[in-house]
Amino acid sequence: MADSIESFVAKLQEEGINAGRTEASGLVEQAKTEAAKIVADRKLLVWDSPKGLPALLTKAKIPHKRIEDEKGLSLTGAALVIVGPDRLTDKPFSQSKLFDHAQAGARVLILAQRKVTRLGPLLVRRRRAPDRLAWRPGHPLARSLSLISPAAMGADVRAIEILPDAPVLEIGYWPREVADRKDAPVSALVAVQATGAGRVIYCQMPLGPWASDPRSQLFLADALDYMVRPVERTPPPSRRPAPRRRPLGPNSRDALPSGARAVSTGETP
Repeated sequence: MADSIESFVAKLQEEGINAGRTEASGLVEQAKTEAAKIVADRKLLVWDSPKGLPALLTKAKIPHKRIEDEKGLSLTGAALVIVGPDRLTDKPFSQSKLFDHAQAGARVLILAQRKVTRLGPLLVRRRRAPDRLAWRPGHPLARSLSLISPAAMGADVRAIEILPDAPVLEIGYWPREVADRKDAPVSALVAVQATGAGRVIYCQMPLGPWASDPRSQLFLADALDYMVRPVERTPPPSRRPAPRRRPLGPNSRDALPSGARAVSTGETP
C-alpha cells in the first residue's frame, strides 16, 4: 500500500492533480480501507457538518460519532478527535474541552480555522498565502499536503505563529529568511504539538472537497495513521538532535514537489 501511494504521489508531482484522478480512485479506496483498520474500535469524535468529513467516513465505513457543536466535546473516552473547518471561535473556554481531550491522551486533529486569533496556546494571524512552503521531509503529514499548490489556497490564509524555541514542531511553514535563525517566530500552516498525554495536529491548509479531491482523502488516511502512533515529545529547537542530512532524489520516499524546500526531521514519527 505504501509503495502504491508513493508511486501515485510521484505521478501527481509530475503530471498534476487532474492526471491522477483516475488512478486515484482505486488507490484512495485502498487508503480508506487502511484507515478503517487503523480506527478499528478506537472512539473517533468528528465535529463537522453531516455533508462534510462524516459523509466520507460513513462511505468508507470508518466508525465515528459526529457531534454538532462544542457541547459534544463533553463526551469522554475519545481516542481520536477531528475538528472540521471553521468550527472553533475565540469565545472564552470554547476550546478548553478540546484541549482537555489531548491532555487526557487523545490525538486531536484541527482542520483550518478562520474565525480564531488563537488555537490553544498558539497565536493565529492572517497572512498572504505563501509563494512556497518549506516541508519537513519524511514526516507522514507532509506527503499528501505538499501536493497542494500555494496558488490553490486563495489570497490569504490563517497562519500559526510559533514563538522562538517553543515545543511545537513545524511541518509545513514559511521558509526562514535567514537559514538556521532560532530567535524569530515561525509562521506555519501545519504543525504538531505533544500536549499532556496526547497530541494536537494543527492543519491550517485549506483542503479540497472530501468527496472529490484525492489529496484530501489521502491526507485523511495519512493523518489517521499518524494519530494512532505513540506520542513523541516535541522538544524545542534548542533541544532537538542535530539535523539528519539525506539526499533527495526523484525516486526517494522524501522527494518533494518542485519549489518545495527540504529541512531536517525534528520528531520521530
